[in-house]
Amino acid sequence: MIKLLVFYLLLLTNTVWTQTAFAIFPTEVGSGVPQADREKAESSFLTYLIQSGKYQIIDRMRIEQVAKEQNFQLSDLSDQQKLANVGKLLGADKLVTSRLFKKGGDVGMSVSVVDVTTGQIELNHEESDEGYSASSNGRFCATQVINKYPLLGKVLGKSGPVFVINLGKTHGLKPGDRIFAARKTVLKGEKGEILFESFARVGLLEVQQAEAGRSVVKVRSLVESGNSVDKDDIVSPEPIPEKEPIISSTPLLPNITTGDLLLDDDMKSKQYLTVTNNDGPSYEGGALNMDATKDDDTHSYCYYPEPFTKLDNFVFECEVEFLKKETSQTNRMSIVVKANSEYVSANNYAFFLKADGKFSYDLLRNGTVFTIIPTQSSPLIKRGESKNKIRIVSYDSKFDVYMNGEFLIGMDHELYEKGGIGFWCNRGSRLRVDNVKIWEAVKK
Repeated sequence: MIKLLVFYLLLLTNTVWTQTAFAIFPTEVGSGVPQADREKAESSFLTYLIQSGKYQIIDRMRIEQVAKEQNFQLSDLSDQQKLANVGKLLGADKLVTSRLFKKGGDVGMSVSVVDVTTGQIELNHEESDEGYSASSNGRFCATQVINKYPLLGKVLGKSGPVFVINLGKTHGLKPGDRIFAARKTVLKGEKGEILFESFARVGLLEVQQAEAGRSVVKVRSLVESGNSVDKDDIVSPEPIPEKEPIISSTPLLPNITTGDLLLDDDMKSKQYLTVTNNDGPSYEGGALNMDATKDDDTHSYCYYPEPFTKLDNFVFECEVEFLKKETSQTNRMSIVVKANSEYVSANNYAFFLKADGKFSYDLLRNGTVFTIIPTQSSPLIKRGESKNKIRIVSYDSKFDVYMNGEFLIGMDHELYEKGGIGFWCNRGSRLRVDNVKIWEAVKK
């Protein structure tokens, strides 16, 4: 223990930051965009990047100083090589440019990220859907950046069976959290220029102790037997390198069954849930009542409280019944799993179901939807006001979804390891939820 303490104190005197450094250039503004919208979009974009705690943001005054010294106009953002050269002088890894433009009565936003090493555009995204404010589009664009670029740290060293990394409480880490470890490979040209960078997964670590900017971790698993975690390996609480999601037409978890029953909610003996933005009481007729027909701009939603907020391996089951309503809009809802924040800034997976027999499976980050399983129809879903029984099996990064006793679809996605369960009733929709059960998922 004394040896580890001394080792840890020595590391505190030698901070090594590897977080991605972003140089964010002033937003280009198209004709007709009000100054107030520019300020709101820029502020929203920058605020969400900073609040993510994932990046080093280079000071705007420093950017202006270097641009002036290099006789580079900040409004001239079309020359990617010039951008990259300025980025190198700034010590940036990535350069971020953005543009605001009028689209109908709304203000849209586009964002591009240029890699300083290669001068190549790595991200080019536009947000311009009708009805969203400039501030919302700033948040959506920031989320695209946050989704693409993970928080990165390094292994600083080893002491016996544990390692110390330079990520900690400041970055949201706490004991028990999963950490991905990867090894970086760089290919250089004849003149020493970097031509290509890649990451190879080494294994998974687990946080044992977390301080402000450091954590003690141990190995949870290795990709290959006999492999090892080394000093200077890259670490992140997010999957590195990111793997493409797997979508399967056959069960991914055939050997997983139900263990201990964690929750048996008949919606009568206990009332765990309170529906926000609901038209009417949360419970009615011995079931959860969700009604979002009063205000077409708002969802109704609710989440199970402790101790159901940090579920990892589980089997979930419920019955959903869409109800008649006066509007012609199709009833829609989502079952939310592994939720790590509230509805407005949602970070979770969502199984989306429509009364016309369609479904999808989505990833949400900061309330922005990233589709994993595209919307599609299934004969297993009962249409209209019929009752559907849904079962979701979750183990490690895999999910199997069953509809009315039949396998519907499987998915493998690594981002969220654990979280809560809840229900969303889409705006203009009305439904009931009943007979919710949650079991611990165990191997047969």
